[in-house]
Amino acid sequence: MKRTVLALSLFVGLVGSAAAATRLDFDHYDPVADSDVWVSFQTINGVRLDWTDAALWSTDGVPFSLDSTTFKVDWPAGWGPQPVDDPSSPEWDEGKADYWIYGYRNGVEVARVSSAIYTADGFTRQDPSGVPAWGEAFTKNLNWTNLDLVTWHSSGRSDGMKLDVLSVSGAGITAAVPEPETYAMMLAGLGITALAARRRKRG
Repeated sequence: MKRTVLALSLFVGLVGSAAAATRLDFDHYDPVADSDVWVSFQTINGVRLDWTDAALWSTDGVPFSLDSTTFKVDWPAGWGPQPVDDPSSPEWDEGKADYWIYGYRNGVEVARVSSAIYTADGFTRQDPSGVPAWGEAFTKNLNWTNLDLVTWHSSGRSDGMKLDVLSVSGAGITAAVPEPETYAMMLAGLGITALAARRRKRG
């Protein structure tokens, strides 16, 4: 019986510990509450967020790593493929979707990657090695470590652009709230353990 209780405690402990490390959220509309849910304009882990499409943060203070992320940037409503602004200066192609990703630790920016290259004369141009096409999934390898917050931004929220994070990969990234599958696994495990205990008691 003691072994059964120990096994149950260990199982519940493992599920609980995997359920409260990070949270990924977006600016979105909640049909249940009939209202907008904002990641933007919150202060998360010491950082006041401006317009932010998505954020991933530590909910228990334990840092995590972000190895890679896959995302897409959708066209603003009513937009279609745009031509290069100035054919004589093709360094900025409106047919591409621009993005910025920031990594933070203890309220300080420690990592950044974007589709823009900032030049010494104060101008920007697109990075030819990494600008996704509009509406297409794009994977960016980052290999960032020791973070407690990551934010994703599209280039023009006022124009209706929207960046959707499709996946994240890294050490220490777990769901803040257990998915239904996790609960089902936990209940199945508890049921099997209880059945084994009954059989042992009969024997």
